[in-house]
Amino acid sequence: MNRDKDIEDAIAAGKKNAATMDLVKNWCAHVRVEKFGGTGLIEAQTGYPIGHHSLQCDHAPMGGAACWDLRDSALDFYDSNCINCSHRKPVGLPNMSQLVAERDQAQARRDAEAKEAERREAVQAEARNEERQKLRATLSPVAATILDDIAAFDRDHSRENLNRLTESARLAPEHYSDNLLAYVFDLAETEGWFVEAGIAILHSLNADKNRLARLAVNAVKYPLAYDKAVEILTAHSSQLQSSDVTSLLIRAVEKASPNDEHFIGLSRPKPDTAFLRLLWEQFPDEVVVELESLLSSRKRYLVELAGRGFLVLQSFDPMAANGSARNLVSTYARAYLLIDDLDRHHERLNSLNEAISGIFRNIPDDVDEIVQEIITGSDRDSRARAFNIYSNVLRTSRFTDSKDLVPEDSLAHSIAFRRMLWAATTEEDDNILQEVAGVFRSKPYELELIARAEIDGLLGATLLLDDRLSAIDSVPRDENENWLQVMERRNKRSMINRLMSSYIEWVAVAAQDDQTLIDQIIDMMDAIPEGRDQLKGITLGVTQHLATSVAGLKRILPHLYYGLVGPSALVRSYAATALSEVRHNGHSNIPSLVYEAFCVLLWDQYLIVHKAAVRALRRFSLPEKHRLSAAQAVLNLLYYYRGREGEDDFVVQCIERLASWSEVFGKGGEALSKILVDAALTVEPLYLRNELHFLSHALEGKDALADLLLYMLPHLGDDFNRDDETWRLLQLLSDRSVLARQEKFVSLGKSVLLEKPWLTYEITERLSLAGASDASLKLAELSANEVPDTVRNRSIRMISKFVSIAHAYEAGIAAGADAKLNDLRSQWDGNMAEQEQQKADSHERRSRTDLSFPD
Repeated sequence: MNRDKDIEDAIAAGKKNAATMDLVKNWCAHVRVEKFGGTGLIEAQTGYPIGHHSLQCDHAPMGGAACWDLRDSALDFYDSNCINCSHRKPVGLPNMSQLVAERDQAQARRDAEAKEAERREAVQAEARNEERQKLRATLSPVAATILDDIAAFDRDHSRENLNRLTESARLAPEHYSDNLLAYVFDLAETEGWFVEAGIAILHSLNADKNRLARLAVNAVKYPLAYDKAVEILTAHSSQLQSSDVTSLLIRAVEKASPNDEHFIGLSRPKPDTAFLRLLWEQFPDEVVVELESLLSSRKRYLVELAGRGFLVLQSFDPMAANGSARNLVSTYARAYLLIDDLDRHHERLNSLNEAISGIFRNIPDDVDEIVQEIITGSDRDSRARAFNIYSNVLRTSRFTDSKDLVPEDSLAHSIAFRRMLWAATTEEDDNILQEVAGVFRSKPYELELIARAEIDGLLGATLLLDDRLSAIDSVPRDENENWLQVMERRNKRSMINRLMSSYIEWVAVAAQDDQTLIDQIIDMMDAIPEGRDQLKGITLGVTQHLATSVAGLKRILPHLYYGLVGPSALVRSYAATALSEVRHNGHSNIPSLVYEAFCVLLWDQYLIVHKAAVRALRRFSLPEKHRLSAAQAVLNLLYYYRGREGEDDFVVQCIERLASWSEVFGKGGEALSKILVDAALTVEPLYLRNELHFLSHALEGKDALADLLLYMLPHLGDDFNRDDETWRLLQLLSDRSVLARQEKFVSLGKSVLLEKPWLTYEITERLSLAGASDASLKLAELSANEVPDTVRNRSIRMISKFVSIAHAYEAGIAAGADAKLNDLRSQWDGNMAEQEQQKADSHERRSRTDLSFPD
């Protein structure tokens, strides 16, 4: 929600990258920085290099790390390529050597700290060894052997040495003298590495219960000793003290509710709630106090841990967290003020929010009062997060195992529903409106009964939102308005418009089986005054739900038909969309007259109408008897819009629709394919990519498809990464069409060689399969000879040589040129040797890589 902070973080990252970029440019005249991915809005406005970047150089191989922090990319490139480079051309100071020095100094400090820690550990180990030597003199031979086993475990913390120790306690407890037992206690209480072994030994020996319990309390924090410590504390729960809750609770919650973040890609441990239940049963007040103290820690992990803890307590006792409602709500809503390390990736605090939702269901009026207090007197971000509490109550009903509808008398859901419903009519903040939109984005699902009970509110809120739209539209445009203000106004208008559509859909879903409610909706539609075309159009959105039954269709059909033929262009466009959204079984009940009226929209003079009609055709199957007239209208639109600036997307829609109806043109199908491809060649490739899969099948076997692919192939797939889709498309071409355009395919293969070498090889192969042997051999030779001989291009050159040699070998076999074949074999072997050398060189370069800054 805190988008301002996200913007600040992005700008800070861009500034850091800009400074690094200067260091890179000063390092060497050959090196260059290349961006990976697109340019975002913040980058476009600030000019800072925000995003992933990599370093490239003609004297270095392709590849290299593309990182968000350019320092990482720079150091990776330096280690791999610059250390032994003889081609460097220094530019100035400061340069990349500054980054290297900072990295090396940091590594030197870490090495020194590690060495010092190793020295201290050696001193401590020697002291422990001296203590054991003194103790050894007082022990029996068997006990001395046990002491030797402890010394062995001190030197090597292996499972074998650990098992030997624990087995000795189980099999020979009588050899643990009082002084040896005291030593084991002392060692377990002071040395973390010995806790697991010590607690297991002492438990087997039935050592002093009170002291053992104290040791177990300390051992809980050690993962490997946790199970044994909990076993001891459970067996001797009377030894637990209320003050122990502080040291035990965090681990108890972590075991009861494992953190999903820690187990991405791994098997999530099974929750173990037994120990937390034990603490809760013995010290309920202390557990709640400790969880509330975690809420005040200002650390995201601990705050969310408190939420996880309260959630587990609610599984024991649904009312367990009720007394902490104010603390939980306040911490969640004011999270950006109360948590220092919160960021947009973790701002939801899901466990905390789920715990609040549980309380909300228990005492909805009390929680609602707390949330309203926060909304009344808080900053922008906190207000938005407070509304998120309401939305989460409504969302959680959708993700339960039960498929039952939420009862309409559920007070919690009713309160949350009304708060979110009316928030859209009064709140100005975009984050709050987005939260409302998230609740009403899809169908009501389990909230259908709630929506039915609140249908008057949904209709009333829709009317008020239409007033908000009118108010936005009535504000005179400021000539000095900047791009951000224009975008914010458009976004606000679009969001309100979507909310109106969502409210109407919820109304329709809730009312579709209730004739009284359907009549109420129709009455509202009848009451819409003239001039409120936006509202009239949006209310036609009920059509898709009411038209599923004959009775519902009968009631809505007059409004739909009037919308299709009425005087308002805006309403006609909405009516076209509404007809397209009717479910398949509903179309069978729609009379032909409605489809005739729809087809007229394709000839409508207003672009908002005929464009909406063309888009609608993609959503439903027009009856066959109307397709020819519709196809002629769409073809007319294609002729009109092709080549016009800003109309690429609509032209592609027309092409797609006509391609799917090619059969209605009969023998003119071949001519139509030529028309469609000619139109497609006027469109920016970006708009064609999504439709290319369909168009290629619609045009399969037709000569025009080759022209379309010659245009589109360079724009498919990422640079240097093979895309199997291109080979599939090439296979759809007829050999005849490939042969007729073989020189164009050779030119295409040559043009993409450096950026998409795999495409060049695929074109070479397709030419060969089509029978264009000379052209395929020519392209193969070009691919081997046209690549600049640089270190960067070495991999492409070698692969291209393999391709060239292979095609030349095939040609030599066909021509019976045995002498040439021997020479080609030698070339192949030489290229193989060069490839092996390159692999070795690449491995050596990677071994020098040492990424960068630990932060």
